[in-house]
Amino acid sequence: MTITETSADSVRPDETESQRRWMLAMQEAQQQILAKKGVRVSLSVRTTEQTKEWVQDATERRLTKYCEHQEAIERNRRSKHDMPVRDTNPAYPEWAARRYHGD
Repeated sequence: MTITETSADSVRPDETESQRRWMLAMQEAQQQILAKKGVRVSLSVRTTEQTKEWVQDATERRLTKYCEHQEAIERNRRSKHDMPVRDTNPAYPEWAARRYHGD
């Protein structure tokens, strides 16, 4: 590179602006396509802090749901299950009936 040429840093703002406009155009096109299909969409940009809060809230919701599920499993495991009392074996009813009656 010679001194007379522009540096790469001076070119980047235009490129960044071009990329930003392209992304906005793509978002607009996507919104129009979804609007034609009847889908309601709102796109928004989150800051880093908002993203962290959102991730934390989503994680807390998942953990709460998981804990509730585990508690339900534990309650189910501890509860008594009503098992019907049978005097015959359902797999071998005739054999069980003969054994039961002493035949």
